[in-house]
Order: sequence, then structure tokens, then C-alpha cells
Amino acid sequence: MSATTGSIASMHSAAVVEEKVKGLKKLVDKSKWKRNTAKVNRASGKQYVATTGTVLAKKKFQRVHNCCNKQCCKHETIGEQKSLFHNFLSMADKGQQDMYLATILIPIEPKERTAKPKNIPRILNWKYEVIHLERKHSVCKQSVIELFQCGPKRLRTIQQICVPGHHLYLLI
Repeated sequence: MSATTGSIASMHSAAVVEEKVKGLKKLVDKSKWKRNTAKVNRASGKQYVATTGTVLAKKKFQRVHNCCNKQCCKHETIGEQKSLFHNFLSMADKGQQDMYLATILIPIEPKERTAKPKNIPRILNWKYEVIHLERKHSVCKQSVIELFQCGPKRLRTIQQICVPGHHLYLLI
């Protein structure tokens, strides 16, 4: 080691020691916060501790047997369902998972509108297509919920964002 590298290394270590000695302010590391680690673990399907203190188990693959009258879940084999589930959980970031779910959702126009609707008419209907190995499978909403183990409220939220004309629609 030359004299200049030795002096640079000693200056650097002296600066680090000096920083540690000062120690008046703590550096914030948000990734170590309990709540943030729980969020990451929940999104990646691992075991985590909820804010109430209960320990929730990790997500396990469960084959989708029954979903609707069309039996759309029967078109996918166990291996395909398992790889879709594990690929979804490998995206540990919830934002990436939401983007993936947004690609599954396909908005379609309603077939018929009534002249006197009983309640607010639907603007769009939704079709769900799961893509595996460049093959598209049309599946029902219940199949998507059971396969990816996400709630219907999460899909509704993504649907609201995917509506053309919404300010977040441009981000997708």
C-alpha cells in the first residue's frame, strides 16, 4: 500500500470515527421500522406481525378448484397456477403487484344499458385474462382472488385507477 492510499484510508476512518463520536442525531432507517417490515413481509407472502400484535402465517399455494359455472380455473394446470402464484409473490413491492393486477384487468363496455336504471349505471364491465408463458387464459374474478390471495377490495381499487380519464390511469 502506498503512502497516499494509506493516508486517504486513515483520513476516511478518522472521519467515520469522528461521525460516530459526534452522534448528536440519529440517522433514520425506515426499512427497520416494525410497520414497514410488516408491509414488506405481507406483500411478499411471508409471516408477519400485525399492528394488533397477532402473528399471521405466510401465504401458501392453494389450488383453485371451484370458481364459477364455466369452470375457468380448470383450463390451468396445477403447475401453471403454482408458477403464477409464486411469480406474483416474488414481486415483494405492492406497487409492482398492483401493476401486474392492472395488466390482468381488461375494461369492456356493458352490453346493454337500461332506459330506467334502478341505481347508478355501470360505466364499464371487467374481463380478467391471466397470461402464462405467452398464453392468455380468460378467468373469472373469483379465480383471480383465490389464485393470488388478494381481496376483492384491492381489485376494486385497481379498477377505479384503471378507468380511462382517471388521473392515475396515465401511470399504468
